[in-house]
Amino acid sequence: ARHYSQHYVAIFGSLPLWVTGFSTLFSGLISDRMIAHGWSASKVRKGFLGTGLAGATIMLPAAMVQDATLSLVLICVASMAIGIESSNVWAMTQRMAGPYASGRWTGMQNLAGNIPGIIAPAFTGWVVKISGGSFYAAFVAATGMLLVGFVGYILVVPCVEPINWDAEK
Repeated sequence: ARHYSQHYVAIFGSLPLWVTGFSTLFSGLISDRMIAHGWSASKVRKGFLGTGLAGATIMLPAAMVQDATLSLVLICVASMAIGIESSNVWAMTQRMAGPYASGRWTGMQNLAGNIPGIIAPAFTGWVVKISGGSFYAAFVAATGMLLVGFVGYILVVPCVEPINWDAEK
């Protein structure tokens, strides 16, 4: 859509992945340090999740701007936000599940997270085809899913505390 050469696609296509990787590392480190210094684990994990998911919605303007460099910068900012979210989503799951269920919960979470990854390429191709070659609708759909995740984690999950499995018996 941006008419990059194959050489530039290889370079520019990797930048968001590098940004996500470093953001994941640093936001995980920062969130762990905040908790170690007495911050509420529930508030820190939910705060990082919410910030990451909401921040990643900046990807929608990336599809709307005409300038290819600005579009790439916006995608990198969205990727940074995904890194903020992803380092804490796994920690949140493990904290809530505890030692008795963290393996099962993270396995189910990984499965549930990979299903959209399987469907997304075909869905994106279909959306681009029916919209005459525009990626805008695909970006709208992805942004909508980010907002669904935001609402789910911030409003549906009341707190990030370990479940007392003995009380369930």
